[in-house]
Amino acid sequence: LELVKEFKKAVRRSKAKPGHGYDAFVEIAKRLGKSVAHFLPSFWEQVGREFIALDNATYASRAFGKAREAEKVHALKVDESLRRESFLEFALAGAVSIKALTEYGRDLAATLEPVDAWTFFRELCVRRTLGGMPPWSSMIKDISPLIKAAKLDVVEETQKILAEMIDSPAIARSSFAFWESASKAITGLVAENARVAGVLLNLIPQTSAWQNENCRWLDMLKS
Repeated sequence: LELVKEFKKAVRRSKAKPGHGYDAFVEIAKRLGKSVAHFLPSFWEQVGREFIALDNATYASRAFGKAREAEKVHALKVDESLRRESFLEFALAGAVSIKALTEYGRDLAATLEPVDAWTFFRELCVRRTLGGMPPWSSMIKDISPLIKAAKLDVVEETQKILAEMIDSPAIARSSFAFWESASKAITGLVAENARVAGVLLNLIPQTSAWQNENCRWLDMLKS
């Protein structure tokens, strides 16, 4: 009960001074780590949700990172279904770094059977994009090792995941680096899938980095 009072006090402090509030959460976490370390991931995820509610993605992302760090430092048993939902929840709130997503893929590869690892990570990628977040620049690179480990065809699996994500409005905000890395898979995909070809032909990239790249986009479509 004492910790609950401190937690609420830290939440109130975070509204005016997020840095001070975060420091208060760190102090609470130190005490939890000494006696009930298995509560730390849940504790830090709740801290992250409080910062999301305050529209502070920076500290929410830090808290999410602390949750994952606690899992590793204390060698905690992880429920992958729950962790996947947490990744999706925070990713859709813009509170998961690209580094964290990449490391998550590696963690899955190290802890699950290859097919399961790819299935978990694939679902996160698809649901994250359909939920409104564009694919990150290195997504194609990050999924390749998982696909290979599962003994599946990399190009074919990449085409399948692209076909599922292509209708998301978030696709228009993808970086040129993403499209370049996906170009090989797209070439074969558009030759077989008229719907995907139509979406790409009508797509107008929206990120600021594309302002001077219209010609490069057209050249890639031609290829």
